[in-house]
Amino acid sequence: MKRVSPIAETKSAECSTREMMLDAANALLKESGYKRMTMDEVATRANLGKGTLYLYFDSKEDLALSCIDRTNRRLQESLKTIARGSKSPTEKLEQMLIERVLYRFRAVQGHKAGIDDVLSCLRHELFERRDRWHAAEAQLLAEVLVEGRTKGEFDVDEPYEVASALVTATNALLPYSLSPRELVERVDVEKRIQRISKILVKGLLSAPC
Repeated sequence: MKRVSPIAETKSAECSTREMMLDAANALLKESGYKRMTMDEVATRANLGKGTLYLYFDSKEDLALSCIDRTNRRLQESLKTIARGSKSPTEKLEQMLIERVLYRFRAVQGHKAGIDDVLSCLRHELFERRDRWHAAEAQLLAEVLVEGRTKGEFDVDEPYEVASALVTATNALLPYSLSPRELVERVDVEKRIQRISKILVKGLLSAPC
């Protein structure tokens, strides 16, 4: 039986503790919103001391941004799974465009205070991060565009530029662009992103011989 090194065990325990804190913070963000959430409440929810919380996060702002970073990392993993799956490039591209919207939509559903308070308090920091998130998503979309071009499905000259344009084109349906009413109406948003993704991908297909 393979022994786990003490260093690996320590890293695993630290990761688990950090995840517990992020889970607690995310639950409180949904229940009461960013402005009302306190570090004391997060520590209590995670069954940890407040001092332990500050070993991992410098401030409430750092903690909230880390929650959002985690959501976007998980989204990127979901997109990567689709991109490297067995479906055709056309199917994968459509699915990825839909997923990048609906994954975020699922993540913010249930926020009783909405997400406006997070946006208003952390707008500058979120916008800086958003550019990096979107660039990473565009890179994954570009991989599928290159695959599709190689297989003769897509007619694209600049895959990354096209991928960036696809990200921009679908950004209008992301949660921070939707009204409170639209955040509730998931079925409507899902139908809209499905239609938009089909239209966008259709414009990239190679002309039949």
